[in-house]
Amino acid sequence: MRGFMHDFGRSFIAYDEIKKQVNLLARFKVNVFHWHLTDYTGWRFEVKAYPQLTAAENNIRQPGCYYTQEQCRELVAYAAERGVMVIPEIDMPGHSHVFQKAMGYDMQTEQGVAALKKILDEAADVFQSVPYIHIGGDEVNITYPQFLETMSKYVRDKGLKVILWNRLVAGPPTASVCDLTQMWATSGKVVKGLPNIDCRYNYTNHFDVYADLVGIYKSNIYYERQGTPEVAGTISAAWNDTKTRTDADIVCQNNIYANILASTERAWYGGGEQYIEKGGTTLPNEGAEYDEFVDFERRFLFHKAHSLKNEPIAYVKQTNVRWRITDPFPNGGNHAFALPPETSNADILPSGFEYQGKTYATRIATGAGIYLRHIWHPTVPSFFTSPANNQTAYAWTYVYSPIEQDAGAQIEFYTYSRSGNEKGPKTGAWDRRGSKIWLNGAEIAAPVWEQPDANIQQNHATQGLTNENLTAREVVKVHLRKGWNKVFLRLPHVNNGGTGRDKWQFTFVLTDPTGKQALDGIVYSPNKCIDDAADQLASRIDEISYYLDTHYSNNLGFYPESLALPLRKQLEQVRTTLQDSLTATEREAQRNELDAVFDKLKKEEESTSLNMPKISEQAERHGYSFCTPLRGNRYPTAKGDNQPLVGEESFDKQTATWLFRLRKDGSYNIENASNGLYISPDSPNNQALRTVANTPAKGWTLKPSNELGYFIITSGTVQFNQTNNSGQGYHIFNWGGGTNTSDTGCKYQITHVFSEGGSTSVGSYPTINPNDLPSPVYYDLSGRRVYHPTRGFYILNGQKVLLK
Repeated sequence: MRGFMHDFGRSFIAYDEIKKQVNLLARFKVNVFHWHLTDYTGWRFEVKAYPQLTAAENNIRQPGCYYTQEQCRELVAYAAERGVMVIPEIDMPGHSHVFQKAMGYDMQTEQGVAALKKILDEAADVFQSVPYIHIGGDEVNITYPQFLETMSKYVRDKGLKVILWNRLVAGPPTASVCDLTQMWATSGKVVKGLPNIDCRYNYTNHFDVYADLVGIYKSNIYYERQGTPEVAGTISAAWNDTKTRTDADIVCQNNIYANILASTERAWYGGGEQYIEKGGTTLPNEGAEYDEFVDFERRFLFHKAHSLKNEPIAYVKQTNVRWRITDPFPNGGNHAFALPPETSNADILPSGFEYQGKTYATRIATGAGIYLRHIWHPTVPSFFTSPANNQTAYAWTYVYSPIEQDAGAQIEFYTYSRSGNEKGPKTGAWDRRGSKIWLNGAEIAAPVWEQPDANIQQNHATQGLTNENLTAREVVKVHLRKGWNKVFLRLPHVNNGGTGRDKWQFTFVLTDPTGKQALDGIVYSPNKCIDDAADQLASRIDEISYYLDTHYSNNLGFYPESLALPLRKQLEQVRTTLQDSLTATEREAQRNELDAVFDKLKKEEESTSLNMPKISEQAERHGYSFCTPLRGNRYPTAKGDNQPLVGEESFDKQTATWLFRLRKDGSYNIENASNGLYISPDSPNNQALRTVANTPAKGWTLKPSNELGYFIITSGTVQFNQTNNSGQGYHIFNWGGGTNTSDTGCKYQITHVFSEGGSTSVGSYPTINPNDLPSPVYYDLSGRRVYHPTRGFYILNGQKVLLK
């Protein structure tokens, strides 16, 4: 099945528009049209026995709009001529507000069941040439005994098969009540022994124009690279729950044609490297998945200009749009706080920044739309692994224009779902989080909103979306100077600001002044490389650098920084050649050499130990703090002999600094540096760990978590876990069984606090004046990349030096 669906119950679409869509989409091997005829705000199927169902006074939105039985028969035949099967849906017993209003009783009553049978009599007659009738069944508690079984048998007795949604309150449907299931949301799973349609992440009413299309096209269908008896295909579903002004808005804002063609092609050819739950919506910068999407985009844009030329399609070419995006900086809850990327005066912004003693790296991203946090994160991965509130990221690129010219720009920082209650943007602001954008240093003003700060209700009869989305407004007029132009974005994530969904995203792409086509003849490059081979090499340098920044450090839990220094030096040497005129062959040779060294380094990781705490002995002591940054940033703190171990928000050096003492069996005693109390593993499961005065009978072991830089702390089946509510007193519990590497309460970051005793000599090192540094990138002794040197010890070209 390669299908598409509209929610006509909520948002009626003109009959001729449906015929046009069926006719156009049949050209692209779409073979199913799912006709969702009833829902909260409208009943769209004419029932001769009960004309009150389609009466204007009983329909909340677009009253008096419905499809006659003659139209239904005609469309079934019209679609069949084009190889398209119609699946009509009459939702029961949920989503039945119009039924209750019109009939005066609920579907789940004797009267309701009797009326539904008469409705199904007429539906079976009208749709007698289709194989299936969809009866819904989801999002409602079944109170009438055997309701679904009764209605399913009634449909089957008329020679038709039954489809149910696979997200029933009572659990997955079975073959006793349906012949095919339609999965939606994460709880929709394949029912063994039945064909299943995958709609789990094809709800286009939540999608943006660009990134989500990538997610659809990259993804296989429910983990399968080709159809199986249990994975029957996919349907692209547009649940336009929130009112828009026109049919064209529904098509354009849901990116209907691009999304349907992407899912249909995937269903036709099969393939897809991985399911969207793993692959997410981020377009790779290069490689097979990138090349495949480039080819799809090329073909789609051809059809946009030809067979689909009269359709409202906002999508333009995005595969040449490249960004540099920073790691998120903490902003203390202040969305207007200006951080280092914003205050830098560098001609080309660097690939990393120092802020409050920490290095913030950058990565290259490709595409006009980027989700820093997807609406379905973490189920659908985002650009950031752990996006959180009170952070600000930055994105920028440089655009080369061969001439001075006027252009258009599609700009967006929050895509309003055509579903769910929302809060409109405020006057003068791009979104409710404080996002901003500059072109060549001049801020681009936000649009004039038609309903600023409005409450936009999902099922409201008249109020809905106006110009909140870029698909419903003119492109922004911008002016490009000849040569390089800087596009710079501030992207705060303070809170959702009242919007209905937690999306952290941005969209930017330059178009012609009409907004119809991408702007031709320009180059997007975060590295100011006009040469595409150099730009690709720059992206590869950044990918390797980011890997090194996230895997190698002198901090605990990472691979030793010293191993990465030769490769870092080589990367910087190649980076200095990016503005040189080299051939594609020479660029390929540079890349191959880097990849060979990189592959060798990753191979060495298999036999390399992570940085571990130093052992405290009689002659020397090494104190450490440990905390849970991913769960409240709490520090285990000793409260006294035989007292629960408590996670405190603030670090107290006296009570929260710990020593690691080596035991004969290779495990550790964890001893408080001030009062000598030990953390005892002698606690029952799901109970607080305690500090004791005597040496415990068993020791602790540090093991890597599923994320570098974090440890799990275990003793057999006993495991540290930071509780996360006041009812548990924020105690450290024994929970996780000694094997949980992913729970945020089990993942501890260990940081050096002090060292005493032993050798304190710093040795004799070469000295150098900072003005004589041969490279703009160097490292301090903690392994952090440094851009603005101060006096002290650093690593330069693999050697320790003292800056005078």
